[in-house]
Amino acid sequence: MARQDRHGRLVERAAADPAHEEAATAEAAHLVRQAVAALPADQRRVVELRYFRGLSYREVAVAEGIPDGTAKSRVANP
Repeated sequence: MARQDRHGRLVERAAADPAHEEAATAEAAHLVRQAVAALPADQRRVVELRYFRGLSYREVAVAEGIPDGTAKSRVANP
């Protein structure tokens, strides 16, 4: 129980600290950019269109000139 109490206090403190939250968000964004950049070009393009531009799988498929299933598999199996 003591561990849960300590964790609760740490989470509350972190949530109350906007600078900490901003730093954590910036670090997470950096890690995501690195991971996406490491993908092969065809997979990277589909991930960028799907998640960063908000296109549906169908819209991604049309934009890339690939079947819907290929668009889905490139996102699911990077």
